[in-house]
Amino acid sequence: MQTEVLIVQLAARFNHKPPAAWFIKAYCAEKGLLVDVLEANINAPLPEVVDAVVFKKPRIVGVSCYIWNIELAQKLAMDIKKLLPETVIVFGGPEVSFAEETDYKMADYIVQGEGEARSYLLYQAILSGKAPKERLQKSVHVPLCDLPNFLTESYFASVDEKLMPHMLVYYESSRGCPFSCGYCLSAAGHGLEHLPIERVKEDVQLLVCHGAKCIKFTDRTFNSDKKRAAELLKFFGSLDTDAVFHMEVAPDLIDDGFLDVLKTLPPGRVQIEAGIQSVKDETLAAVTRKQNTKKALEQIKKVSDIGNCHIHTDLIVGLPGDSLSDIVEGVNACVATGAHMVQLGFLKMLHGSPLRAKAKEMGLIFSDYPPYEILQTPLLSYETIRKLDKIAHVIDRVLGTGQFSHIMSYGTEVFGAPFSFFEAIAEHPLPAGQKAIYTLLYDILRQKGTEEKAAHVVKLDCLTHDPKAQLPDGIPPLWDKEKEREHKKTGQTVRAAFFPYDGQTRVFIHKNLKGEQKK
Repeated sequence: MQTEVLIVQLAARFNHKPPAAWFIKAYCAEKGLLVDVLEANINAPLPEVVDAVVFKKPRIVGVSCYIWNIELAQKLAMDIKKLLPETVIVFGGPEVSFAEETDYKMADYIVQGEGEARSYLLYQAILSGKAPKERLQKSVHVPLCDLPNFLTESYFASVDEKLMPHMLVYYESSRGCPFSCGYCLSAAGHGLEHLPIERVKEDVQLLVCHGAKCIKFTDRTFNSDKKRAAELLKFFGSLDTDAVFHMEVAPDLIDDGFLDVLKTLPPGRVQIEAGIQSVKDETLAAVTRKQNTKKALEQIKKVSDIGNCHIHTDLIVGLPGDSLSDIVEGVNACVATGAHMVQLGFLKMLHGSPLRAKAKEMGLIFSDYPPYEILQTPLLSYETIRKLDKIAHVIDRVLGTGQFSHIMSYGTEVFGAPFSFFEAIAEHPLPAGQKAIYTLLYDILRQKGTEEKAAHVVKLDCLTHDPKAQLPDGIPPLWDKEKEREHKKTGQTVRAAFFPYDGQTRVFIHKNLKGEQKK
């Protein structure tokens, strides 16, 4: 039997499960129209995706388009048109929501804005022989709370139960944003809408019961409603699960209620992403971002001091008004909060964003192709931005992995600030191997500080995180085999070593050779 409508969802990674196509499928099903979903990812070979589509011979193919998949979406559409010339191609999603009539010629129709209702109306018209003449199809708003639940039997049947614990499951409990940042599209549309909190609790419970272990809320500001956020945190803590819940928050909106509940949660139950973007008030004003930066950094530090959740902070390179010194200050301030990760991202000039419309007058130069990344600003040369890109990779590797905490502390001490340490590392190519990266960091630290302290901190981090103990050649392990035998247990790797710097013998117990350890 021929498939009438097939929605192709091209995720960023193989284990990502976004909800967009499933929302449309659920809405269409409620109206009596059966829609199939084909899930793939941008790393899959194009011929495999084409094969899967052609096998179903759909009358209509919808493709959900984002900056990370638009190039593959266009190639897919072009091949489908050649193989199935009668098939109608429909593009939708944020990347095409501000397209013009002459854009994306490989698509017959473009759904702009919220896709559920408009997609259904378009599909129904095409299938009934009343295809509209207008290529650009404007959204029809349906309140979020009125949309049917996308967590259907077919949604869960689309993932093998053995794979579900390894999926990053996206969940939307609110749509829109209370803010109007000039670089973002989240404030466009019909304001901020929340699903009823009891519905959210039921959905989360359903996901957990089906084996979900990592649930990422797509809410742009999870704590826009402080009371609601605290209640949901408390609910996450009450669940009999080891699932992790990831959410983006406005850090200056974190209040005592949020912190009090956070203190009660099991370690690792939540992950918090806190956007700072810039520490310069004039820059934030230029992009209409409302933020009390001083309070934001203070609240992130309070979350860090609680010590039971992973904290990810964001900064954006290329915002109008930010100089190199402003970015340096931002990195140092974010690291000082105790955040586990500081993402140094680069401004993306999204179609439809207010900032893109003013880019020329602001002197912002960016790429014309996805992801439309900033190339140069009046205060940041192209060369400076490329240098910052290298430093961003260093931050990811050295701070973000969490495997170099003692090295980070000493590097900050001898270089005077975290950014200066990252900058020194970025002067060298980052090696891939574990031993090679420890050797590079050891060489950098002993040249700036003392060889004894450098060897001490490198050895501490290496033996804590690497059961194979791949120390740089210049650092003797000084194993204590007797201590190792005392602590040896089945299924564990035990390392005991003498540390000359402080005269102590330390024992490191690893659960397995994948690096999970307790110390």
